[in-house]
Amino acid sequence: MILCQRPLNGVLSKPNYNNDYIAPKFRDHLMPARKLFYTLPFSNTLYKYVLEQVIGLQGMINYVDARTSWMDDIVKQAQWQGVAQVVVIAAGYCTRAYRLKEGNTQFYEVDMPKVSQKKIDLVKAVIPDKDKYPRPIYVGADLASTLLAEALTSKGFDPSRRTLFTCEGIFCYLPQAAVDGLLKQISALAAPGSRLCFDAMHKPYMDGRVRYRGYSCGSVALKARGEPLLSGFETTSEGINAQFTPLQWQLTELLSPKDMIEKRFKHLKWREKRPPILPFNSYVLLEKLEPKFETQATPALAASATKTAAEQACPTAQATPAGVVELLETATVQDFFYTTIVPP
Repeated sequence: MILCQRPLNGVLSKPNYNNDYIAPKFRDHLMPARKLFYTLPFSNTLYKYVLEQVIGLQGMINYVDARTSWMDDIVKQAQWQGVAQVVVIAAGYCTRAYRLKEGNTQFYEVDMPKVSQKKIDLVKAVIPDKDKYPRPIYVGADLASTLLAEALTSKGFDPSRRTLFTCEGIFCYLPQAAVDGLLKQISALAAPGSRLCFDAMHKPYMDGRVRYRGYSCGSVALKARGEPLLSGFETTSEGINAQFTPLQWQLTELLSPKDMIEKRFKHLKWREKRPPILPFNSYVLLEKLEPKFETQATPALAASATKTAAEQACPTAQATPAGVVELLETATVQDFFYTTIVPP
């Protein structure tokens, strides 16, 4: 479905549409019958009308469009600012590795082994030119039974380097325990200065505190397809900070649906009753902070610098602070990895 929705605003010549020119190639290869449908007059307009007005997902196309271009910009900016690795969690039909790679940045696409192999076959068939479309490192792993760190490092991932982790359209389909486990694993892997971006479904819509026809229609349709919506976030700055500060992440950007319209669709007006974008998804960007144990160790290390020459010459005196720091670091990493992904 996303492959059909992502190119739609561009096909309809709407302003500020995303630049994913590979998505239509994937769509046409995987769904040749739809390729014929889209050649018919008014077919794209009809598809959008049925999706948003008949089914009730008002603003769905703008949501997919905005999410795509927002994450594209984050990936490009991260590379310009020296981030060396990009990890795409649950890559699916994401095309950023083939469109946005710059310089020596290494992309990793993580997905289930069968899904990963299908993606490799699809890429070979549709965009075979490796020079024009750079290849990521494919990481086929079931995170219900394999640690993310184990899967990535076995493919050459360097946890000491700054990394951007993208999680697009994934968290809402996972049980809460699986979301918490995945976030802890990402946090354990992320070096200071790393970034994490994701779209966040609003928890009040999911638990009934806020009622909206578009959410009800969409959740019922997804449940009928075997893809129920399971997890959301408290998408206020207080809610995001409460969840991510203990994992040593700092909130750097939080866009509400209204914010996204004002930032990327300035030709549209926000309407509370008929919003031009899905009103139950926000957009979150975080940056990893220095580990707390390093801050705690600083006074001891600073004190050691004031010792007399005789004290500094003693190997035992020098070994103790470093050993303490090493033990703290090992314990912290093991603690992060203690909770793993819980299978749905």
